[in-house]
Amino acid sequence: MSDFFEWAEEQMRTPAAEAGAYVTHLLQVAGWRAALQTLLAGASQVLHGAWLEDKEYSLSLHYRACSLREAAREALLEMAAAVAPEARIIEGKCVVSLLPPGAGDKGAALAWLRRHHAQPATLYVGDDANDEDAFRLAAPDVLTIRV
Repeated sequence: MSDFFEWAEEQMRTPAAEAGAYVTHLLQVAGWRAALQTLLAGASQVLHGAWLEDKEYSLSLHYRACSLREAAREALLEMAAAVAPEARIIEGKCVVSLLPPGAGDKGAALAWLRRHHAQPATLYVGDDANDEDAFRLAAPDVLTIRV
């Protein structure tokens, strides 16, 4: 939790233009959330079992519990594109994630942690498509493992 407070304090010291981007991202995600909740509430039987995970700065649409997974995946991708055409969409294992354009990702988060914590090496373990940004960090003291 202390890492969060360190990050928050750093954000408070960022130039207004950068800080404004975080507010913009929060507002974008809030708008997407409202629209997706409405669409999911009235969705067809294909999306029975799908649910929306709110990560505050991004959203994830899960469909592992849907009986027709491929149809659910296609329906959620169409829904995401309609609601948030500007979003970065990442498909994972039975999940469709939406990130605001220019928003940080797991690679940016890992780079931030490395800058703020003087450790001799970093180990990153991931198992899904949204981990790819962290896997791309090329440094001799970073070991990444795909599970």
